[in-house]
Amino acid sequence: MTASTVVRQVRAVVTADSFALHAALAQRTPVVALVGPTPYRGLELGATDRRVGPALGCAPCYHDCTHPVAGACMQAITARQVLARIEDVLSGAEG
Repeated sequence: MTASTVVRQVRAVVTADSFALHAALAQRTPVVALVGPTPYRGLELGATDRRVGPALGCAPCYHDCTHPVAGACMQAITARQVLARIEDVLSGAEG
């Protein structure tokens, strides 16, 4: 089974800026994008897709982290935040 086949069969995809994100966008599968070190404003998401990420002054760092804890931006994302965005996506609410 190909990745695009899997993406078409799910109700939503939760992923970082990766192949899975771009495959989901190409298949018009709803997305919750976990962002931190990459520039999330450049992601062309649909009206009901969502971004989740912290408000750190160092982001985006393009993986050249200067924060005392490498990857702090991704570690700061909570399950509660992700769940809330999944609920938004599945309800079709526009952001």
